[in-house]
Amino acid sequence: MSTIHLFNCSHCGSTIKRSTSQVAHKRYKVKQGRSTEKWFCNHSCSASYGNSKRIKNIPPKPQPGNHYAQKYDKEFAFYMHRVRNDQRRDLKVLNESLSEFEDHIKEIWDGRCHYTNNPICLRPYISRGKAPDIDPFTAASLDRIDNEKPYCIGNVVWTSTFLNRARGNLPYNKFKSGLESFLNCPA
Repeated sequence: MSTIHLFNCSHCGSTIKRSTSQVAHKRYKVKQGRSTEKWFCNHSCSASYGNSKRIKNIPPKPQPGNHYAQKYDKEFAFYMHRVRNDQRRDLKVLNESLSEFEDHIKEIWDGRCHYTNNPICLRPYISRGKAPDIDPFTAASLDRIDNEKPYCIGNVVWTSTFLNRARGNLPYNKFKSGLESFLNCPA
């Protein structure tokens, strides 16, 4: 009959029972350099402990004047995260850094839709969960002028979410001229 050894989980602190053969095997792996002296009660605790110790998971240091360690200006954070995470056809921001792109979209922001000149408003960024529902006719959206190119300086305009979806993959000039003729036709 083997002896039972008691250990504490290195992550949650709960008591773990291990047999003599398990302890001997663990010590053998430690001696070979394939393991550590840490004991875990299950795979979840082991993964959580490992993830908390990884260098890439250390949160960013706060920037001067930014006590919440936000990477982007909070008014434009929703759009910057959308652009950064855009996976459609592997389109990424090219030829400039994201901070230069953020400066550009702040510079061209005037609170008006590029196509209709109607007022639009920025979406708030919520770090966890779904963004609040906003009227698509007044919610701002970044639209690419040339859909074959990525989001980059000179290739984006501010428009309403509704018109961005309505345009789809239509060429910029064709959509703009069609929209202007539709808006100018007598009722």
